[in-house]
Amino acid sequence: MKQQTYAFWKYDLFPFVLGGEVTKMHEDGLVETVGFGPGARFRPFLLLPLNAGQRLREKLDSLESEERKARKEHDDAWAKAVRDVMETAQGGRR
Repeated sequence: MKQQTYAFWKYDLFPFVLGGEVTKMHEDGLVETVGFGPGARFRPFLLLPLNAGQRLREKLDSLESEERKARKEHDDAWAKAVRDVMETAQGGRR
């Protein structure tokens, strides 16, 4: 029986990797995955057994969730700072 595989490849947004369960491996090293469907090919930098890949994906998903929360808190704090400056410039009026 063929071992199921999970692949990870580089991506330009946090957490800077995407991944998926491999459905097809091509001779040129590219893979197709369940989530992206047939014809969508990626060059993986990491191949893991399915269970290990899914566990790693869960950890990355958790980091992504934490990063989104931190980014929102950051953006909210800076938006408040801008509102405060504008309020001061308007003499305390809103």
